Amino acid sequence: MKKLYLVGALILSSGLINAAELKLKIEDAVELALERNERAEISQLQIEEANKSLKLAYSSLFPTISLEAKASKSSQNPALLGAAGAERLFSNYTEGVTVSLAQPIYTFGRLSGGIKLAKIQKKIAKDASRVTEAELVTTTKTLFNNALFYKRNLEIARDSYRNVLKNQNGLRNRVSNGRIAQGDNLKMRADLASRQPRVVEAERLFETSIRDLKSLLNLTEDTSIQLLGSLEVKPKDPSRVAEIEELLQVRLLESQYQIQSSLEEVAAADYWPTLSFFGSYGDTAFYEDFYREGHFLDQETTAFGLVLNMEFSLGKNYEHQVSKVKTRIKKLEYQEGKRQIRTALNNLYGQFDKVLEKQSALREAVRLAQNSFLIAQDSFSSGSVSQTQLNDSELLLTNNKVAYAQSLLELRLVALEIEKLETKGK
Repeated sequence: MKKLYLVGALILSSGLINAAELKLKIEDAVELALERNERAEISQLQIEEANKSLKLAYSSLFPTISLEAKASKSSQNPALLGAAGAERLFSNYTEGVTVSLAQPIYTFGRLSGGIKLAKIQKKIAKDASRVTEAELVTTTKTLFNNALFYKRNLEIARDSYRNVLKNQNGLRNRVSNGRIAQGDNLKMRADLASRQPRVVEAERLFETSIRDLKSLLNLTEDTSIQLLGSLEVKPKDPSRVAEIEELLQVRLLESQYQIQSSLEEVAAADYWPTLSFFGSYGDTAFYEDFYREGHFLDQETTAFGLVLNMEFSLGKNYEHQVSKVKTRIKKLEYQEGKRQIRTALNNLYGQFDKVLEKQSALREAVRLAQNSFLIAQDSFSSGSVSQTQLNDSELLLTNNKVAYAQSLLELRLVALEIEKLETKGK
């Protein structure tokens, strides 16, 4: 069965057909989302971008080679050379090629700080990709569970409509026995008419939920989806982590703080000079005219040595001070973010437990309402229960069914939020 599904998914992804019928379990939907949704591919490209940025940072450790070729006309008045040939140097054309090399030797932390920054950005890209994957999984499961709920809601609406039809049949029996008033007959017809719009609305909500799921999975509109699974399956209990430092959301906050700390280190390094090695070789030819006639001199120039560059600017001090303030801000944001994540998890743990309690109570309410409705139906046929009492009994059953289905959905959504927050980094 799994192989058939994978073949179907491959056909869809290759665009060989425009329509198909997919039988999806929630795990299949997640797999499709990770394979076909653009957000997953974007996160992988961001990791690739971070890898190339790290290589770019490392490249600053190696020499920079430059090549220059130029042709120019120069005039000297008076000539620099007083010996023979000075007149020819007075006005001449030159062509030259120069190759130079610069190798940084010590930058007081500029280059190492840039590499450290690129490494942190690579780590952030990987963690962000994991967060994107977790969010995509959560979104897919949420849409899938929403579709299951609206499917269940549609079934409840149709069951309610069928129940009223049964009530109407019971009413006909009472009419044939002469035990029904005209007002009760009208009330039954009005009740039946009010149930049909609920069925239509339930159909619309279910179709919308399926359309949203297909959009996330990047499926065509005419692809038919059959949902496999049930809201009745209880999600696993949350792990209730005690230490949150390894959670992805916390690691991202910490990485943002580390990036700003590295930027502060780079800003502090700007106070210091840069020591570099340089070397160059040039060959220049002199001519009397533009057409390279009258060549009279070749000149080679070779130079190498060390250079120490240092700039003094009041702006550097201000940049460093601004960077220090930003680092403090990021540290406070990191501390606040950890506290908020811990609070959010504790709130979700408590909500999970309370929804379980509510779900148990609603399950019992549905059972009692079902029994009450069956008794009311039998009693209505014999005339011991009024039309209003029968309608109220059926409405109570329908409302309890909807409330119970909502509690099933709520429990799954809470579990998904916990699962997303509890995602750990690799």
